[in-house]
Amino acid sequence: MSSGSFAFRSYALQSVTQLFEQCRRKTKQSMTQSLDRLVERQIQKALAQGKLRGIEGEGKPLPDRSGEVYTDIATSVAFRIMAEAGALPKEFKIKKLLETAQQSYAEATDDDAKRVVMALIADLQQRYNIAMEARRRFMAP
Repeated sequence: MSSGSFAFRSYALQSVTQLFEQCRRKTKQSMTQSLDRLVERQIQKALAQGKLRGIEGEGKPLPDRSGEVYTDIATSVAFRIMAEAGALPKEFKIKKLLETAQQSYAEATDDDAKRVVMALIADLQQRYNIAMEARRRFMAP
């Protein structure tokens, strides 16, 4: 086999690979756009039929779920269902107490009050870390 033939085959393979990759990207983009259009049509249809009136949270901004960004979808959904049912995991309750304590520290004026709140914050932070570690170990494969 001559070196020219090898170079041509190598070039052809590279070209086909690039073409395949371009087609794959365009197909993925096209599918995403088609799905977006379908979802938008269904939303507009439901709005026109009045099916979205009177639902919980209507006219309010969506809840902030930025804390769920680093968890997998199944865990996020499970936590959301538990929260809606009022059964939050222990670390969520501790986190709320910790945020309240931090707010109290920011509002405290004298040194004694700050010292007491700081001790509470340290205790809550330790409890929060223990609860998070326990959940990580429980959820680990």
